[in-house]
Amino acid sequence: MLSTENNNKDMMKMIDMTKKKRVVVKVGTSTLTHSTGLLNIRRVEQLVKTLADLQNAGHEIILVSSGAVGLGRAKLGIKERPKDTPTRQACAAVGQCELMYLYDNLFSEYSLNVAQLLLTKYILLEDRRINVQNALNRIIELGSIPIVNENDTVSIDELELEMGENDSLAANVAVLANADLLIIMSDIEGLFDKDILAILDKHGMKVTEVEYIVQWAEEHRSYEQKYKEQLCFHMCELFNVKQINCGLMENYSVEYTAQKLRELCQRAGKYIIGVEPMPYSGIPDVKKGWAVVKAADCENAKLILDTWHWVRANQPIELSVLEGIPADKIVSIQINDVWERPYATTILRDESMHDRLAPGTGIGTTVPFVKMIREKGIKPNAIGVEVISDANLEKGIEYAAKHTYENTKKVLEEAWPEVL
Repeated sequence: MLSTENNNKDMMKMIDMTKKKRVVVKVGTSTLTHSTGLLNIRRVEQLVKTLADLQNAGHEIILVSSGAVGLGRAKLGIKERPKDTPTRQACAAVGQCELMYLYDNLFSEYSLNVAQLLLTKYILLEDRRINVQNALNRIIELGSIPIVNENDTVSIDELELEMGENDSLAANVAVLANADLLIIMSDIEGLFDKDILAILDKHGMKVTEVEYIVQWAEEHRSYEQKYKEQLCFHMCELFNVKQINCGLMENYSVEYTAQKLRELCQRAGKYIIGVEPMPYSGIPDVKKGWAVVKAADCENAKLILDTWHWVRANQPIELSVLEGIPADKIVSIQINDVWERPYATTILRDESMHDRLAPGTGIGTTVPFVKMIREKGIKPNAIGVEVISDANLEKGIEYAAKHTYENTKKVLEEAWPEVL
């Protein structure tokens, strides 16, 4: 990673460009804008000048650019970063026009044309990659600079995950284009394995689970999906963790899903694959989750149970729901609490991603959920506390940590003191 604070003009000094013909450059929102959300004109102009100079020197430049949401916010007069996905999509739609208008004007000063490519991970599935590849190659042959972004109006991964998805997109584009070099320009410091281990050691922390593998049941998995899966395997090795958590948004039959889970478990080898039922997903409840795990018939295929997902799937907190499921087939649990009234079904995922409650602070489902797990004889590898709450974070990280810790401790003291 190269920091934009070092100035774009130093890029060629930092990298030997002599043998790098085709170059993919990725820039993020924080690179293009000030902290106010408004455009950093000086930085963008310097970026374009540098890339134009590289293009004129005989390199083939592909630019992967974030920034649409930030520019859209400014255009629409929205001061705070929107929290809901539809508003972010609207900002992206407005901002993408601004972004391309900006690049078109700036590159035209150097007599260079630009071409817009809005992609999604589905477009980059292996059986359709050739279409994108042909378009990229022809645009480059015509002397233009392809400018790539994720199509946020139909693909919301980057919007919901907050960071990193366009980095993956850039890596995918680099492979697709047979690029000689990928440059990710960021003002965020990168971390190597040893750096992460040092941080954990310094604070006496231990990693207990790795997540998250998704889209593992697709017939043709993209390079990005395969890369993320391998990264999860690497993290298990690095942190000495035995378990990887998985979800599946796509809805397939039990038989097909079980076959794909079997294939994933075979690739995972010694690592446990924990399948997490989620009410808005293709595995919405424990019933289908167990049917898939059972049909997969793999020793390392197991279930993860989460309080929020359990309650929002309208499952009673009763041992009868777990009847027929061996205790050792539930590898871990995640605890939290819920509001009495759920979000609408169509936006239930928004509640999951932004509005969960600390254990014991909602309608009181956490204690009976934990007691049910204990009475079933389950011995979870990990008891995770998954409280995803914008409201708590707005009060500061220290508040969120203390609030979550204290309420989790109260719940476990009442429901399962032996695990403390």
